[in-house]
Amino acid sequence: GQWLRSPDDEPNVCMWDGEVHDLDIDDAVGTDINDRGEVVGIADRLTYRAFHVRNGQRIPLQDLGGETSRASAISESGVVVGSSSEVEGDDGAPSFPVVWNEGIVTKLSQEHGRASDINSSGWIVGSITPDVDRVPSRGILWRPSGSGN
Repeated sequence: GQWLRSPDDEPNVCMWDGEVHDLDIDDAVGTDINDRGEVVGIADRLTYRAFHVRNGQRIPLQDLGGETSRASAISESGVVVGSSSEVEGDDGAPSFPVVWNEGIVTKLSQEHGRASDINSSGWIVGSITPDVDRVPSRGILWRPSGSGN
């Protein structure tokens, strides 16, 4: 594959279905797509803002009140997972794993980390770090009920 870039040499989010369709989201990275053609990703690589494209419309995803959010994956039903920070004005603030359902953001854990993927049954996989200074993080699986282990 190749990167497709806009005339100002910034990456654009594109969809391929035999032809290239530019989704007109400059300075962004698409991270996942479902079978309905809904795309999620990260816009503005300086501030990192999660987005969702549905029916050709870009929808910014609500964050937890901080400076950054990242959409990692989308289920077939349109549920999005990723991470978001809570502290405004601190772009180095740790992020928390989150899920967006119908545009509403919900924190999955009080521990820092991220949600990486979601399946069609609603199971979410990710990682958490109980102590921000502790490495490595540990893998976690959240059940559709919201509980994790």
